[in-house]
Amino acid sequence: GGHRILTGSQDGRVRMWIRPDAQTQIKMGRRYVCYGVLTTRDEATIQDVGWSLDDRYVVTSDNSSQVKIWDSFTSVELRSLTLHSGDPPLIRFHPHDRRVLLTAGGDGKIILWDLITGRMIRRWETRLKLLDAAYSPDGLFLTFTSNSGQILIFGSGSREYYFQAPDEQFFERDYKRLEHSNMDVLDAEEKIPPHFLPNGNLIDRGRNVYVDQPKTMEARLELAPIPSLKSHPDATLEEREEDIANHQANLWKRSFELDGKWA
Repeated sequence: GGHRILTGSQDGRVRMWIRPDAQTQIKMGRRYVCYGVLTTRDEATIQDVGWSLDDRYVVTSDNSSQVKIWDSFTSVELRSLTLHSGDPPLIRFHPHDRRVLLTAGGDGKIILWDLITGRMIRRWETRLKLLDAAYSPDGLFLTFTSNSGQILIFGSGSREYYFQAPDEQFFERDYKRLEHSNMDVLDAEEKIPPHFLPNGNLIDRGRNVYVDQPKTMEARLELAPIPSLKSHPDATLEEREEDIANHQANLWKRSFELDGKWA
């Protein structure tokens, strides 16, 4: 891995680069050499690019909402997928199945494709403008974010714990007033970065406090609470870094505790 990379640009071209051997790198004075150019159209702007799981194909998305599949070795366009409209669709590849391609975009469509044949496998339509997507590491779940702040989760297994979670989830901290100071963002009252503040209660968008708070959820799932960041704003850099490192370690520990409890 890492011997070939992709770059896309506003000129409608995607360039494929390969890393030659060390002797050639010294001779040419560069680490990567362009060995192929994929040209969509002159007025297109490339929005997303990616390799297939086996590196055999390159998939591109441009501002005409077209998704194109290319042979990564010959630079030949193999097929064009044209079911999206509006904003350029994003591209995601299944982490284990080399045939499965996912596209989703501002038109609210979510489409699974057979990358080899170009045939549609499954299609969902939402009323949301989808901004990003990700597979779970095992490939069984898909998560989407939207411009409305909603998260969509598709997958297999039990939905019991998802039904127990409130649909609207905000923290009281989310509504605190912020101000800009020396290229930084601070809480207007406490004068410290907002991520150092406690979350406060879990609330809905009307700022109504839920009866079932994260601590009671943790108790129900038999989880130990994560200590919050406690560094004082006047702490030294070393003290802050140590505090953040401990906080991250606790988050990793929580992720392993949660494994198997939520699906």
